[in-house]
Amino acid sequence: MIGAMIQRRIPPSVVAIGRLAHISIVLALGAVAALPAQQSVRVAVGLAPGEVAGARTAPDLDTALDLVRAQRAAERSGDAAPATIEVLLGPGTHERSASIVIDAAAGGAPGAPTVLCGVAGRTLITGARTVPPGAWSAELPAELRARLPDDRARAAVRLVDLGAAGIAQAGGFVPRGMGRATEPAPTELFWGDRPLPFARWPNTGTTTVTEVIDSGSVPRDREPDGKEPGSREPLRGGTFRIDVPRVERWVAAAAAGDAWAHGYWHWDWADELLQVDRVDPATRRITLAQPHRYGLGPGARFCIVNVLEELDQPGECVLLTGRNAIAVWPPDDAADVVVRASTLAEPLVVVRDADHVVIRDVELAYTRGAAVRVEGGSFVTVEGCAVRCTGADGIVMRGLGHSVLRCSLEDVGATAISAEGGDRATLTPGSHRIEDCDIARFGRLERTYRPAVALSGVGHRVAHNRIHDAPHSAVLVTGNEHLVEQNEISRVLLETGDCGAIMMGRDWAMHGVVVRHNVIRDLPGTTARWQNAIYLDDMASGITVEGNVLWRCNLGMLVGGGRSLTIRHNVLIDCGNGIRFDARGVGWMAQWIADPATSTLHRRLALLPVDRPPWSERYPEVATTLTVGFGRPVGSAVVGNAFFRTPVGTVDDPESVRVDGNRSFDRELDPTASPQLEVPEIPGFPPIPVGTIGPRH
Repeated sequence: MIGAMIQRRIPPSVVAIGRLAHISIVLALGAVAALPAQQSVRVAVGLAPGEVAGARTAPDLDTALDLVRAQRAAERSGDAAPATIEVLLGPGTHERSASIVIDAAAGGAPGAPTVLCGVAGRTLITGARTVPPGAWSAELPAELRARLPDDRARAAVRLVDLGAAGIAQAGGFVPRGMGRATEPAPTELFWGDRPLPFARWPNTGTTTVTEVIDSGSVPRDREPDGKEPGSREPLRGGTFRIDVPRVERWVAAAAAGDAWAHGYWHWDWADELLQVDRVDPATRRITLAQPHRYGLGPGARFCIVNVLEELDQPGECVLLTGRNAIAVWPPDDAADVVVRASTLAEPLVVVRDADHVVIRDVELAYTRGAAVRVEGGSFVTVEGCAVRCTGADGIVMRGLGHSVLRCSLEDVGATAISAEGGDRATLTPGSHRIEDCDIARFGRLERTYRPAVALSGVGHRVAHNRIHDAPHSAVLVTGNEHLVEQNEISRVLLETGDCGAIMMGRDWAMHGVVVRHNVIRDLPGTTARWQNAIYLDDMASGITVEGNVLWRCNLGMLVGGGRSLTIRHNVLIDCGNGIRFDARGVGWMAQWIADPATSTLHRRLALLPVDRPPWSERYPEVATTLTVGFGRPVGSAVVGNAFFRTPVGTVDDPESVRVDGNRSFDRELDPTASPQLEVPEIPGFPPIPVGTIGPRH
């Protein structure tokens, strides 16, 4: 039901038991032997002997994993019967200096999984070190104190010696953002359960570039479909002027290599964090050390980051990499709080080429890298876990049949969950599932194209999730035959433009993707910035969008000229505009699809055998993309949609797009008033099951 809170299921066998489940026994002389064959084996890590009935104890998790491998080897050789192996990790904080690796040798089998299990809400795996009292200085060294903005800051700011916290060298900043691979975050400070932001100006929002002096190189132009493919000219960062006197404050931070700038440097949908190379206080010019992907553009908006001279309020910090220290102005609620500094760049848990593994009821938090990375294998499940405060992604899945179920993810540095699997050429499904999760405040550090859920490949399901409060999209889709249904999405797209809460695009062959029975609500924005509830961008084709409720959204749907699209039986309520279905393929985009050698759409289509089975049997229309109505939205339909106090919108090519049975109503509608939303005025309108949308647990 909409608004229902997620409650994680705690298996009876794990109540009051520790976390990561692994079998283990350490025999005399350190030898590792297989456990006796039985249907279920328990091994406790971090629990007292006898605390869990029938469980053996292991001194540490790595030993437990060795014992799991020994048991599985015995099973595979026929010396032991397959058993469910539970590694029970006790309550408390488990600091990791390296990834927990579950490889193929430690994986399970059908009916006999390897289970890593903790006590829900009480077992923490972290990639951070607790900052001890001895790591805090009474005050900053004189040369640093002099750089602080005022006497109030000089009295309050303290220095954390990361070496005294067990961190030999802090992780530094690196360029990151749209178009770049996600990298680990710099070492961050976590105050209780929240990350402290790096000192910045302005403290909120952004400021605007006054003048672009040199746009710098344009890396995007060097890509295969760019203007200068393969150019070998040296890359250079851009230079701009900002007409504010405080620029002179940033000279020292730039000279020390500490100052960075995070901005939307050209487009409203492409952010990037770049290092400040130098600051000229006389001309108020700033030169960046790296080029922005699209070059600097007029009206770019940005903020300066990690500058000691801008450490001007409680709850901020500055990473001083050269000193292996963090300057911090403690928050006002400073008493009795655990303070941690993140250090682990690798994922907390790596499951590599393993089958039938379950990770259950653990909290994975406070780390520079990702929480879980599944590399290949099959049927790996992350269930009932809390993922928080990562510096990179939350959960990354590649392989077959993996699942993320009943988890909460919040304050994730980049993408919360990504799922890749299946084969587009043969339309073989990857069959990943993401269900009953609550996902909030993702894209914390990388602000664009780092969604709650990113799908690629074939045949994944995203269902019954609650997704909210983020700068960019909730769900990004590439590939075929995915199902996105019964999700509740709200308050996303808060910082960006030309975007969609559910978004996909630039592919003539996305056939079989279905977006249905989702509630997307409360998306603020302006017409100029094009924040859309559902965005089928740049000729995305073959998609069905049906039975969705779009409520109080800036714009309902923007459809970018795609083919074979079905948009039916959706309800739009109190939106700024309903559906805009353009014909860009014969308009402004025509020049970009004319040359197969440079067109992304052509290149992606050419990778698929659309003239042979199963494509020719399942989606025969794809083979006519270049020969029948090229560039036009042929075979599409907008039918049976209901618009309540919402302008209907426009369809630019009604000869290609069937428009029929849509109705407009000038009355209020509360979609939560009944478990079934019906529109009897539209014949054949199927009820929308709003009462079951969102997490079920």
